[in-house]
Amino acid sequence: DLRMSRGLGDVYKRQFLRYAAIIVIAMGIGVGMNQWISNRLYAGDMEYNEIVVEKGGRANTLLLSDGSKIILNASTRFKYPTSFNGDERVVHLEGEAYFEVKHDPARPFIVQVRDVETRVLGTAFNVSAYENEESVYTTLLTGKVQVSLMDQKSDIPSMILKPGMQSCWKSGTGEFSVRKVDTKNVVAWRYGEFVFDEDDIEVVTRMLSRWYEVRFV
Repeated sequence: DLRMSRGLGDVYKRQFLRYAAIIVIAMGIGVGMNQWISNRLYAGDMEYNEIVVEKGGRANTLLLSDGSKIILNASTRFKYPTSFNGDERVVHLEGEAYFEVKHDPARPFIVQVRDVETRVLGTAFNVSAYENEESVYTTLLTGKVQVSLMDQKSDIPSMILKPGMQSCWKSGTGEFSVRKVDTKNVVAWRYGEFVFDEDDIEVVTRMLSRWYEVRFV
């Protein structure tokens, strides 16, 4: 049995099993508990904001200049222009975020993470791309997105996701796949919950470490 304190809620399922367990951890997302840093960056003529949500922080909601809403998970770095002036809306992510993109057919919204690029016009989706995880996941809730590798020399074709689908790119093997998932479980972290279903115990402990700022040995 496992119970976590620090006012973080109850652990409803208390067994970590490699292939069978579903673990739900409910946490209160309280005002004043957020731990994040805002930086102003410059690259040529472009001016950027960079938001860093530290380990042990809580979900942070951000409204971009085009009206798109972004929710950042713990241990996440997000860089975006202070204003979208060109014909594309390009942002950069390291970690995990949920996106509700403002519809604008003339200016596609592009999320760049490591070697993967997700291009949308207006939709809701989740991207998970932590540096200490092997895989980059893009999960579509509504609308349509195109997911592709940023390497122009790659012969791996891009993927068009439909709602309820999740793409997975594994950096170690170069495998690029797609599968159907329960999107409610994928974005449960927005409401202070985690659902683990057939996840490796090491993946589970790394995720808990990011939220609770604890070390598992």
